[in-house]
Amino acid sequence: DYDNYANAERGLFYDLEFALPGPVCRDFGQLTEALETVFDVPDAQQLGNYQRKRRLFFDHCDHSNAWRVVKRVKQLYVDDRVDIQNES
Repeated sequence: DYDNYANAERGLFYDLEFALPGPVCRDFGQLTEALETVFDVPDAQQLGNYQRKRRLFFDHCDHSNAWRVVKRVKQLYVDDRVDIQNES
């Protein structure tokens, strides 16, 4: 399925090995191996790779993401109301 999707159907935005934080498993044996080590403490290189991959998709790595979304939506709502009032 992966080869068909990646090469023939839609393609991928990112190489999975480059972008995903964990091991990329292509068969059940690889999945089993990955699951056996999922709770192991990462070494310095694994931790560095994880942090680099996380920064690809997240500008903020904190606990305030939902707050920022709500704040932005409220601001857009206020801006739209001001635009509507100015058009009247």
